[in-house]
Amino acid sequence: MMAEDDENLLRSVALQNATAILAARQRAERELVESREALRGSEARYRSVVEGAPHGIIIQKGGQIVYANPAMAHLFGYSTPNDLLGLNPFDDLISNADLDVFRARTAAVYAGEQVRPTPPWRARRTDGRTVWISSTAHISEWQGQRAVTSFYVDITERRTAELAARESETLYRSALTAGRMGAWETDLVAGTRTWTREGMALFGLSLPDGRGLVGGDADEYAAALHPDDRILAAHFYRQADHVDSFLAEYRIVRPDGAVLWLSGRGQVVTRRPDGTAHRLISIMADVTERKAAEQQVQLLSREVTHRAKNMLTVIQSIANQTARTAGTLAEFQPRFSDRLQGLAASFDILVRANWRGALLADLVRQQLAPFVDTQSPRLVITGPDIVVSADAAQTLGLALHELATNAVKYGALSVPGGLIKVSWRFDTAESTGRKLHVTWTELSGPPVVPPARKGFGHVVLHQMLAASLKAEVVMDFAAHGVTWSASIPAETMTSHA
Repeated sequence: MMAEDDENLLRSVALQNATAILAARQRAERELVESREALRGSEARYRSVVEGAPHGIIIQKGGQIVYANPAMAHLFGYSTPNDLLGLNPFDDLISNADLDVFRARTAAVYAGEQVRPTPPWRARRTDGRTVWISSTAHISEWQGQRAVTSFYVDITERRTAELAARESETLYRSALTAGRMGAWETDLVAGTRTWTREGMALFGLSLPDGRGLVGGDADEYAAALHPDDRILAAHFYRQADHVDSFLAEYRIVRPDGAVLWLSGRGQVVTRRPDGTAHRLISIMADVTERKAAEQQVQLLSREVTHRAKNMLTVIQSIANQTARTAGTLAEFQPRFSDRLQGLAASFDILVRANWRGALLADLVRQQLAPFVDTQSPRLVITGPDIVVSADAAQTLGLALHELATNAVKYGALSVPGGLIKVSWRFDTAESTGRKLHVTWTELSGPPVVPPARKGFGHVVLHQMLAASLKAEVVMDFAAHGVTWSASIPAETMTSHA
């Protein structure tokens, strides 16, 4: 038998072990209770956070919503989160225009991507209003099963502002393109220049990211300036040191050799501590057409001045010659008036053509219109398209007017059956040394009686053409009708139309 002391020792050890086990169990139970309480507190805090979150949160399982927070219900116009339960987001929330984007995102999440943001998409609210949403999703668990948790943020205001800014940018660029305008920014401290697409298009440049350089041989802006205008670049920078905005106008030479006139303004954006220009923005427009129009106006102004002086000389000559052949003032006035009208007819054609000349056919019709219907069979006009110079049009116009006047008084146009033929041709196809032959023929008129004296008509039909156009003139007073012909060196009056 075991000694009594040994038994007591064993009992004491067993009692201590039992007490320790009991204490450990009690501690474990207390820790379990505390853990459960902490878990319940954590779940409560988590739910409180989710329930009070400013953005929408849903959990979907099997294609249906199994949880939604209040913000989600408010975002889509539902009264309570429970109204969303059981809905399919594809069918009930997402705009048809963005379904493909949303389906692709959801498929990617189920394929294993833990966080999958989507591009902004449109959602349908219960009140019919469309809102823009930004969302992300990740794989989660719901009641021990695989689910997808998604977060939704209303970005309607931001998206609307972005779209408005994009539209404004599009309108701005369209306006630049339509106005043949371009812009760029110059940083005089960094020595760089940043071009817009329109600016590069205007100058014919192609720069990576639109980045250029200021100064030196690599300065693309200075290189593009017309050689006579390159000195202006330094002048503009000096201006920028003293004024915030300045006008600019100069020529550039594009890579294809085209010379453009540009006009616009430079605007200083920032300055250095010493007040000199740091960054400036330039915007220029292609005004080549305007410049050409201005030069044309100046040319026409000089031409009008010259023509006015020449016209006064011609009128004075007409007046003097008419006065010599008119016996009385009563005879002078109608003759002088008629001849001025003939001169004015030529003048009208030249003004319409900006004094670049006149089609010979138009000149003939204009001069004969007061005497005969130019569409009637009594007038036959034949000849190639020829543009006569302004000086030649005046002289030839006076001759045609004089011939028509005589035809009305004495010739083919004085009787109902009379006929006038006006024709012209070149005597050779060679470009130099050839002559233009202009012929006036009258048929079926009264018997021709040669004039007894040489009056103003002779001066116009012979002397003026000979002096002004170096013409050789022949006048034939045949009994069957008058024929007038002029052989004129082509270089003195014409060019092909």
